[in-house]
Amino acid sequence: MKIWTTAMWLFALALGVTLSSEAVAGDIVGVWRHESGEAQVRCVKLMASLGDAELTRYAQAHCDIIERFGRFPHRNRALGRETTAAEQAFLHEQRDFGQ
Repeated sequence: MKIWTTAMWLFALALGVTLSSEAVAGDIVGVWRHESGEAQVRCVKLMASLGDAELTRYAQAHCDIIERFGRFPHRNRALGRETTAAEQAFLHEQRDFGQ
């Protein structure tokens, strides 16, 4: 978990956001990477609690992908999963998340 917490701190730093506590960062990272709708909704709430619109937008974008596909299509190749036609179209048009 320590490496994910560090990654979250670095991500926030790159966006110019100061995280109020390591516990908040750990909570966010703990749910951010999960491919479940419940985890992604929790992540959006945690990001919103930081009061940063850009982090919240980023979390919501991840949540929307899970809602739409039930997984992160940009992970398919790395996980050896087949990519559906809808996922391929999404990956082609959406440059924020790609393989």
